[in-house]
Amino acid sequence: MKRSIFVFAAFVTTSQATSLHDVLRQGSYEGSIRLGYEHQDGKNSTAVGGKLQYQTAEYKGFDARVTFYTVQGVGNKENLAIPFFDANEKSYTLLGELYLEKNLQNTTITLGRQILDTPFVNSDDVGMIPNIFEAYTLLNTDVKNTTVMFSHIVKWAGVDAEDPASFSSLNPGNGLQMAGFMYEGMKNMHTSLWYYYAKELVKVTYLETKYENRHPKGSFSFAMQYALEDFYNDEKANVYGFRTDIGWDKNDILLSLAYNKTDSDGIGADNLWGGGPFFAAAEHLTPAEAGINGETFLLSCALNSAKFGMDGVNFMLSYFHMRGDNQVKADEVDFVVSYEADEMLTYDLIYSDVNNKKEGWESFENLRAYVNYHF
Repeated sequence: MKRSIFVFAAFVTTSQATSLHDVLRQGSYEGSIRLGYEHQDGKNSTAVGGKLQYQTAEYKGFDARVTFYTVQGVGNKENLAIPFFDANEKSYTLLGELYLEKNLQNTTITLGRQILDTPFVNSDDVGMIPNIFEAYTLLNTDVKNTTVMFSHIVKWAGVDAEDPASFSSLNPGNGLQMAGFMYEGMKNMHTSLWYYYAKELVKVTYLETKYENRHPKGSFSFAMQYALEDFYNDEKANVYGFRTDIGWDKNDILLSLAYNKTDSDGIGADNLWGGGPFFAAAEHLTPAEAGINGETFLLSCALNSAKFGMDGVNFMLSYFHMRGDNQVKADEVDFVVSYEADEMLTYDLIYSDVNNKKEGWESFENLRAYVNYHF
């Protein structure tokens, strides 16, 4: 599944409580409602869902959060290319985030169910309920311009999990250990290094660096990435990628070009626990679908129409091509329209035309629409 477009989580500012009684009394509520519609090959699926979140005030460096998620079918309940419902195509309610957090001077420790957004462990919020992880996480910023992250992840639920409706073991008996290093000390540069270890399953090393600057009429950036996915059966996938973005301020246009190449030793790339980090990925197809020795290309153009009198409206048109061994070949065209009516109400429309050229692989057209209301 692709990388996330939509952001489901929101940020909460907490106050410092002076007693345990204040912890609950000064806590804050927030939530969202999402209406989702999907159409594909003459089939329709409609759902209404959302979340309700409560966060305590901070007390002696501690705070806690609980978030309930739900998705309920309206009429036909059927999982299409982007599943809305559980594995049995039924509505469900999930006690999602449930964690205790300790805030020290430059360190935050989070224990329990939480949303994580890292290259290979991420929320991938493309449907109705994002991926949520049961984990023990430490985040530290003691070193200037540097963030270090460690996490031990044991369970997950949500859109990409085998059973979206309940928390199931991630690599049963061993879990997943994750370490991340993010550095922003060089002018216009951002670099991150990640390592994932799932015993008797896979070891993953991921490196990404990005350079951003201005040109006379706008901005530009260039990024490179490398991933080594080393599976327990000695099969390996080396994935290389680059992306360049050029923006023109006068017309609010952003042109992007991305490429990924997989050098395979018996296996293709894998997005693992989320939508994956790969640059050349579309709404439905990614380097994972390109398989052994896959190549993917992405060309996209985004337009902010504010200068044309349509405040809050954004358009994106992209063309994706992939090819790989065993006659794997496909194209995907995506058209996305987003409208932010105000801080509380947003609309998204995503149309995808996927043309699979390998015998036995089906082509399809997919239309998704979302209305999001935040309160």
